[in-house]
Amino acid sequence: FVPIVQQAIIDSATNPARANAIIVDTVEQFDSFWVYTPELADWSVQQQIDLGLVGNGGDDVVVGNMDASRIQAIIDAQLAAGIELVDGLTAEDTFTNEFIDESIGF
Repeated sequence: FVPIVQQAIIDSATNPARANAIIVDTVEQFDSFWVYTPELADWSVQQQIDLGLVGNGGDDVVVGNMDASRIQAIIDAQLAAGIELVDGLTAEDTFTNEFIDESIGF
């Protein structure tokens, strides 16, 4: 499953037309207050790329892998804010990269 998600991230970022069309159509079918145009969908994809929200991990090798130092920073910030966590919780306790296919990346 994980390699499929990795490849889907790459495919939707590099060729977003099909995914965007499905999302726009779905929003139209819901017929609610939400408006999502093809132009907004294209802009969203470009912003995700420009802001680094999609791309390879911090190692610049693969997409989808987790970075222990980033996760530890979140844990540390929560502890500093007084949020109670499991004693001794470390970033490595919260994720695995075991299933990442290291051949899949931008």
